[in-house]
Amino acid sequence: MITQTGHLTEDLEKDLELVSAELHNELVRAERELELEHAQLKALVGEDNPELVEQMKAMEESITRLYNGLEKAVLYLQLAQGESYILRQQMQSRLPATRLDRLSPVA
Repeated sequence: MITQTGHLTEDLEKDLELVSAELHNELVRAERELELEHAQLKALVGEDNPELVEQMKAMEESITRLYNGLEKAVLYLQLAQGESYILRQQMQSRLPATRLDRLSPVA
């Protein structure tokens, strides 16, 4: 049972790493898009139309909230990865030496 748990933990760690990498890439992409949209909107709106300026600010705030949400998700995933690593280390330290070789070390 412990080796199954070890494999589950290892699979979980791999899944967390993949999701974390995907979210990080999404953050980078979202940040680039935000910068482009901001520049385009600023060029289109200028300072002549106060109503459009307010709409632009509202859009920027909305996009920023979405970006912050993605950033927060990445942090939670990184925390889960760390907790998974700690759990794995605790499991390995409790196993007899003969069973440790069945659990591969975390890179």
